[in-house]
Amino acid sequence: MATTNPQGSVGRQQKINEPMREYFYEKEGQQAGPTAGHLLIAHGVKANSLVWHNDMSGWAPASTVPELLPLFSEVSETSSTRDAQEKKASLIQSQSRTHTAKPRLVRRTSVRAPQFSASSKTTKWWHVVLYFIGCIVALLFVRACGVILAQLLLKL
Repeated sequence: MATTNPQGSVGRQQKINEPMREYFYEKEGQQAGPTAGHLLIAHGVKANSLVWHNDMSGWAPASTVPELLPLFSEVSETSSTRDAQEKKASLIQSQSRTHTAKPRLVRRTSVRAPQFSASSKTTKWWHVVLYFIGCIVALLFVRACGVILAQLLLKL
């Protein structure tokens, strides 16, 4: 007759009854999720993909999260893992320090859009003054040219 280990069956029972932890993950440079941990592979998450859940302080490669290790049987130090670590470093710098709010996945780009202030969008009063002064000068010039032209025509 086979005996069972009560501790082992209780341990397995707790794992079965344990609520599934929801993970956010990086997909093509964008934040995706949440999804249950066991479904990450189905969503295309690789060992070097960045993941996060509420109890984590920041984004980390999936291969470094102990609960996800069974999903990734082979974890090796490749260039893609190094890339994930670099992404993690940039995400850690940009994330909020509160652990209750999920950190935002920020994609860094090398090109920045120009910044415009509200004052550069509005017309300044001196633009209007210079416009009117220019119009007056132009009218005086046209009038002077007209007078000179009229005098020349009268002499003919």
